[in-house]
Amino acid sequence: MAAEYGLEYLGGLPLDIHIREDADGGRPTVVARPDSELAAQYRRIARRVAVKVAEKAKDMSSKFPSIVIKNDRSERLIAPLKPRRLPPAAFPAVSMA
Repeated sequence: MAAEYGLEYLGGLPLDIHIREDADGGRPTVVARPDSELAAQYRRIARRVAVKVAEKAKDMSSKFPSIVIKNDRSERLIAPLKPRRLPPAAFPAVSMA
Protein backbone atom coordinates (compact mmCIF):
# COMPACT_ATOMS: atom_id res chain seq x y z
CA MET A 1 0.00 0.00 0.00
CA ALA A 2 2.88 2.39 0.77
CA ALA A 3 4.26 1.99 -2.76
CA GLU A 4 0.78 2.53 -4.19
CA TYR A 5 0.68 5.95 -2.53
CA GLY A 6 4.35 6.75 -3.21
CA LEU A 7 5.32 6.53 0.45
CA GLU A 8 8.25 4.84 2.13
CA TYR A 9 7.36 1.69 4.05
CA LEU A 10 8.58 2.13 7.64
CA GLY A 11 7.60 -1.28 9.01
CA GLY A 12 4.75 -3.47 10.04
CA LEU A 13 3.58 -5.62 12.92
CA PRO A 14 2.23 -9.14 12.69
CA LEU A 15 -1.27 -10.05 13.79
CA ASP A 16 -0.27 -11.41 17.17
CA ILE A 17 -2.60 -12.13 20.08
CA HIS A 18 -0.01 -10.80 22.56
CA ILE A 19 -0.36 -7.27 21.17
CA ARG A 20 -4.09 -7.29 21.88
CA GLU A 21 -3.71 -8.95 25.28
CA ASP A 22 -1.01 -6.51 26.36
CA ALA A 23 -3.00 -3.48 25.16
CA ASP A 24 -6.19 -4.73 26.82
CA GLY A 25 -4.20 -5.18 30.03
CA GLY A 26 -3.06 -1.55 29.88
CA ARG A 27 0.59 -2.34 29.21
CA PRO A 28 2.14 -1.77 25.79
CA THR A 29 4.01 -4.76 24.40
CA VAL A 30 7.34 -2.94 24.73
CA VAL A 31 6.67 -2.72 28.50
CA ALA A 32 4.96 -6.08 29.02
CA ARG A 33 7.49 -8.03 26.89
CA PRO A 34 10.55 -5.80 26.49
CA ASP A 35 12.84 -8.60 25.28
CA SER A 36 10.40 -10.02 22.74
CA GLU A 37 10.70 -9.83 18.96
CA LEU A 38 7.41 -7.84 18.95
CA ALA A 39 8.95 -5.17 21.19
CA ALA A 40 12.02 -5.06 18.95
CA GLN A 41 9.77 -4.51 15.91
CA TYR A 42 7.96 -1.64 17.67
CA ARG A 43 11.33 -0.03 18.51
CA ARG A 44 12.62 -0.40 14.93
CA ILE A 45 9.49 1.24 13.54
CA ALA A 46 9.61 3.99 16.18
CA ARG A 47 13.24 4.76 15.25
CA ARG A 48 12.38 4.94 11.56
CA VAL A 49 9.46 7.27 12.27
CA ALA A 50 11.64 9.46 14.52
CA VAL A 51 14.28 9.76 11.78
CA LYS A 52 11.66 10.73 9.20
CA VAL A 53 10.13 13.34 11.54
CA ALA A 54 13.58 14.78 12.30
CA GLU A 55 14.36 15.01 8.58
CA LYS A 56 11.19 17.05 8.09
CA ALA A 57 11.98 19.46 10.96
CA LYS A 58 11.76 23.10 9.94
CA ASP A 59 13.52 26.13 11.33
CA MET A 60 10.70 28.10 12.92
CA SER A 61 12.92 30.75 14.54
CA SER A 62 11.62 33.43 12.17
CA LYS A 63 8.14 32.89 13.62
CA PHE A 64 9.27 33.97 17.10
CA PRO A 65 9.16 37.67 17.96
CA SER A 66 12.27 39.70 18.78
CA ILE A 67 12.44 40.80 22.39
CA VAL A 68 13.50 44.36 23.19
CA ILE A 69 14.55 45.33 26.71
CA LYS A 70 14.40 49.03 27.51
CA ASN A 71 15.33 51.06 30.53
CA ASP A 72 16.15 54.71 31.11
CA ARG A 73 19.82 54.34 30.15
CA SER A 74 19.97 51.87 27.30
CA GLU A 75 18.11 49.81 24.80
CA ARG A 76 19.31 46.49 23.44
CA LEU A 77 17.89 44.01 21.04
CA ILE A 78 17.99 40.40 22.09
CA ALA A 79 18.09 37.88 19.28
CA PRO A 80 14.87 36.04 18.52
CA LEU A 81 14.33 32.98 20.64
CA LYS A 82 15.22 29.81 18.81
CA PRO A 83 13.64 26.47 19.63
CA ARG A 84 16.10 23.77 20.55
CA ARG A 85 15.94 20.03 20.75
CA LEU A 86 16.31 18.62 24.22
CA PRO A 87 18.16 15.36 24.79
CA PRO A 88 16.01 12.41 25.91
CA ALA A 89 17.60 12.67 29.37
CA ALA A 90 15.83 16.03 29.80
CA PHE A 91 12.51 14.24 30.09
CA PRO A 92 11.66 12.39 33.30
CA ALA A 93 11.04 8.68 33.13
CA VAL A 94 7.38 7.70 33.05
CA SER A 95 6.24 4.71 35.04
CA MET A 96 3.59 2.53 33.44
CA ALA A 97 2.76 0.83 36.76
